[in-house]
Amino acid sequence: MALLTMAFAARADFSYTTTRRTVGGHSVAGEIYQSSRYYLKGRKMKVDSGDTAMLVDFDAKTMTTVDNKLKTISVRRFGDAAGEPGAKIDLRETGEKKTIRGLATSELILTVDIDSPELRLTGRRMRMEMDVWLSTEAPGAGELRAFYRQNMAGMPWAALTGGGDQAIQEGLANLQRAIAERSGVPVLETVKVRDANGAKAPTVPQLNSAQSAQMREAMAQLDVIRDKGGQDGAAAGAAIARMSAMTGGPAPASLFEITVEWADFSGGSIPDSVFALPAGYHTVDQK
Repeated sequence: MALLTMAFAARADFSYTTTRRTVGGHSVAGEIYQSSRYYLKGRKMKVDSGDTAMLVDFDAKTMTTVDNKLKTISVRRFGDAAGEPGAKIDLRETGEKKTIRGLATSELILTVDIDSPELRLTGRRMRMEMDVWLSTEAPGAGELRAFYRQNMAGMPWAALTGGGDQAIQEGLANLQRAIAERSGVPVLETVKVRDANGAKAPTVPQLNSAQSAQMREAMAQLDVIRDKGGQDGAAAGAAIARMSAMTGGPAPASLFEITVEWADFSGGSIPDSVFALPAGYHTVDQK
């Protein structure tokens, strides 16, 4: 029995698909959709998003990015993750129940304050809120829990949330870690970033003309990134909103919203070939 238990814990295979929809607030135009397939097996993880794929090796402590369009491979190392989340998270079980795609789910709401030098300068407080519906009935829920138990300490949470604004990246990482510590599989997640001060936002000190000109030039550069969309575009829009407050403009109540649907859960065995690097690709330096 002990040997069987050890074998199960070592395998911990789990796979699922996510569909992410990112919608900007007043400062971000359009909406972006992205579909990814996740593979979790023992001490490895793969996120396949079609044009790109990311492989995480917890033993080697490496993150490998595969670009299927350019046919390139880049590898970077990561250190041990912090033992505790970097910010205080308010977690509340609402008691609400809902059936989503045939699975019984329970609602959980998490909030975390976002901190950055720009926000401290403007006197504003931004808050990130995640509304998540968890299910213990999803196929492979036990395997997912076993995978997190095995790899939680070394999980590069911030790196897994993608690029963009560092404050937002850290907020997402803290929320995702808190969810991973719960039993059950997320079926539906909604993340919103909003102004925590609301109508009571303090008066923002005005910059002089030279500083304002430099700020507007930086905002114009961020505009180009924002218009490309995606997670980097949403982060650029968030930065524009904060900088707008510094030049006398209003910050929107909601910067952006991310909705993630989880589906196609499986606890079936994943072949090692899934984690093999494609042949014929050339290695490039990680930027």
